[in-house]
Amino acid sequence: MLQLPVELRRVCISFLDHVVDEVDETVDTLKQLRLVSKEIGAIATEFLFGTAVLRSLDPSAKVFQQLVRSAFSHLVRRVVIYTDCFEDDPQDESTLDESFAEAIGTLSIFENLQELQLKFAVQCAAEPDSYFGGGYLNDVNETPEYRSAVLKVVFEALQSVRTLRVLSIRNLQDHMDRRILKADAFQSVRSRLTSLHLQIATEERKQRELDCAAIHRGFTVDLPELWLSPMATHLTHLTLYCYSAMWGIYPFVDFRQVQTFPCLESLSFGNWTIAHDWQIDWIVSHGATLKQLLLDDCPIVVALRMAGDDDMAQLNFPGLQPLPGEDWAPYFALVPLRWREVFEKFRSNLHQLEHFAMYGTGGNHDWFEDSFEHRYSLENALRPGRYHTFNRGMVPPWDDFKDPRWAKHNVSHEFFRGRPDHPDPNHRLVEYPACDDEDPRSSE
Repeated sequence: MLQLPVELRRVCISFLDHVVDEVDETVDTLKQLRLVSKEIGAIATEFLFGTAVLRSLDPSAKVFQQLVRSAFSHLVRRVVIYTDCFEDDPQDESTLDESFAEAIGTLSIFENLQELQLKFAVQCAAEPDSYFGGGYLNDVNETPEYRSAVLKVVFEALQSVRTLRVLSIRNLQDHMDRRILKADAFQSVRSRLTSLHLQIATEERKQRELDCAAIHRGFTVDLPELWLSPMATHLTHLTLYCYSAMWGIYPFVDFRQVQTFPCLESLSFGNWTIAHDWQIDWIVSHGATLKQLLLDDCPIVVALRMAGDDDMAQLNFPGLQPLPGEDWAPYFALVPLRWREVFEKFRSNLHQLEHFAMYGTGGNHDWFEDSFEHRYSLENALRPGRYHTFNRGMVPPWDDFKDPRWAKHNVSHEFFRGRPDHPDPNHRLVEYPACDDEDPRSSE
């Protein structure tokens, strides 16, 4: 490395800086590099102090405060805050420790801070709602009150950080106190961001997440209104993942309300579901700027059976009439969209695209928590899970045709077009799309 030009040395060392989740190993390596030579030591020092880590434990807060007051504080470009340090005891509710809050409050001292990563626990409890009679059903460390308190302190601390451009939040609760997102502090931070990366968490209720009001308020209302629309004019990088639920169709997110991001260069979706041409049209509307598109477990939903006691059918298929004589999930829709058509739209409209990858794990049941962190390393693979069905009367409602009892027949497990007891199987079973040749060919 000593024979390399300074620029190449910096590039080599920068690869260590990307391994944020292996912080201890990275720190040890950078410390050793500082001893190699004066020239390499200077670069290693820059990267060693380029990322500061704060955990919700008192010893971490003390070390963080020491860095704030040190001669190296000007080197800090990125801060990573972990709130989930108590998951070993689900009965131990987190409280916002004073030393932790004070350490967060010093963020404004980092004069060159460009990026903040905030990492909550994946388990969360939705707000009490009438469907379940009120009260939190799940014992979690990070209650909505704790999460709101952390966000409030973080946004207030970032309000005066004029250099901040990147905000990444892992496991942001689907619906939270809207007063925080309407406050001057958050709006000031939001106005300066060029990159937004969110993995949204929902309360896991034994496959009954869709019955929670919070998931629908969070995705359908809060996400477009308080996050995306106000940032549309200046956002260049956008990541939207959901760890424990699929989203897009239900909970419904209408990107037509958001319009086109005129500067968007990178778009990453995880667990996003597709049933409408306008969803694809929204993506290709960024053809003048979009250079990177990542679709991580984002299936086309080819058939949907929807309930009559929620607004899913009306949101997705206005004017759709219920099946006559059906009381159980009476709304039925077939979606003709196929990936071969999507790929053709991408090819014809995304003229600036340099990197495209899509991967399907076969449903959100195989989802990995670190998929959000490693999205830019997404493997490109056209897998069978690229097509799903949705049946509101089943648990879970999403099906990828790969139930072992039905896969050999290429039909969706217990998914019926019409009445379950219809004498003609062609009228009650939905087959997997016959696209195994066309889809791969059109993706080339």
